[in-house]
Amino acid sequence: MVLGKSKMLDGETRFIRRTDKALRWARVRGRLALDEQGRPHKLRGTIEDISDRKLAEAEVRESAGLLQLFIQDAPTGLAMFDREMRYISASRRWIEDQGVKEWDIVGHSHYELGYTVPERWKEQHRRAMEGETISFNEDCYQREDGSERWVRRMVRPWWTGHGTVGGIVVLAEDITARKAVEHALRESEESLDEAQRIAGVGSYVLDLASGVWTSSEMLDEILGIDGSYSHTVEGWKALIHPDDTAMMASHMVNEVLGKTMQFSKEYRIVRANDGAVRWVQGLGKLEADAQGKLTLLRGTIQDITTRKQAEASLRQSRELLQLFIEHAPAAIAMFDREMRYLAASRRWLES
Repeated sequence: MVLGKSKMLDGETRFIRRTDKALRWARVRGRLALDEQGRPHKLRGTIEDISDRKLAEAEVRESAGLLQLFIQDAPTGLAMFDREMRYISASRRWIEDQGVKEWDIVGHSHYELGYTVPERWKEQHRRAMEGETISFNEDCYQREDGSERWVRRMVRPWWTGHGTVGGIVVLAEDITARKAVEHALRESEESLDEAQRIAGVGSYVLDLASGVWTSSEMLDEILGIDGSYSHTVEGWKALIHPDDTAMMASHMVNEVLGKTMQFSKEYRIVRANDGAVRWVQGLGKLEADAQGKLTLLRGTIQDITTRKQAEASLRQSRELLQLFIEHAPAAIAMFDREMRYLAASRRWLES
């Protein structure tokens, strides 16, 4: 038979081993001789069983597919970058939080998308590329549309099969709403502190189970204490004026705890820092849990020393006036607008 042209062969194929019927992969390399009619005549070459390699490749593809699925459907902001900070993959939550389209980021550098990237972020990325994991921290950044967002981030490296850093993975939680609440709460607390300072009123919360109370800054100022003072029931008792201690103990046991009623009480304290005696008015109420057990005592304390001093001065003035009128050598009487007697001297009464 006269031979014609030959054909080079190099390809992969599947076959079934006859003995165990197992499906195997083979790589065929060689030269196929053709006859004058172009029909295969003779094959010279090698057949290599590459089933293990094909199985490993399939497992890699499956792992990559699962990783991609995990990243895309992650419930938090999650993105994977290569060493040049180009996106490999990102979760839907990340894309929503960043305010970009998915096709805008894959294959592009994070720094090319119009972000205002703080220098500390770049420093964190550099450290992660060197193999360091940057634990969660909070930062503010500006999105492409100009809006500011707060995020809580963790940056960590991912490693190749050769033991080198292939890039980084960033986990980010959008905490903008939480920050807004914290800001509003801080403003509210600052407004409350200012209102307390203007009114001279401090607030407290007593945990009845532990006997420990927390106080506002203004209350500490009224009482002449600071954070190092023992905020316990015993510490509170030590601030009450000795002449009012028994009265306050009876009031707490019989009126407040005994009747579980709202209370209002005026009494004296001795400031811890300077020993000054001050008059205060305490207002408060008890709180109970779902089972009706008393848990907290919330209240306010106002410094009323100035008012008490004014009342004492007025009372003294009235007493002096009354004494003057009573002992006046002439007939004197004092009336109100309806001609009702307010005071009269003895001479007036005799006449």
